Amino acid sequence: MPKFETMPYFAQKGVDIPRTELFISLKNLYLQNTGLNNQDLADQMEVSPQYLSMWGNSKNNRNPPLWAIMRLCVWLDCYIMITGDKVTIEQIKRDY
Repeated sequence: MPKFETMPYFAQKGVDIPRTELFISLKNLYLQNTGLNNQDLADQMEVSPQYLSMWGNSKNNRNPPLWAIMRLCVWLDCYIMITGDKVTIEQIKRDY
C-alpha cells in the first residue's frame, strides 16, 4: 500500500475538490455563453443573487453546493472529471 506522502493530492485525507473555483468557472462560462446577468442566473438557479455572490467568493468558507455545480454542468453540457491529481471541466462529446 502506498504511503500517505506518495498518494495523489485528491486521494489524501482531508482534501476536498475545489468547489468554489469550479462554480466560478462554470458560472462565468454560462453567463458568457448565454449573455445573462447575475440576477437572471439567480432566478434560473432558484436562489438569491446574494447566494451566487457568496458561492463565488473564494475568501469565505461557504462552498457552493454540489447541486449548483452540477446544474451548471447540465446546462453547459459538460461534466467534472476528478482524478487523483486534478479536477477538470470536460465537454461532453456527442456523436451525432
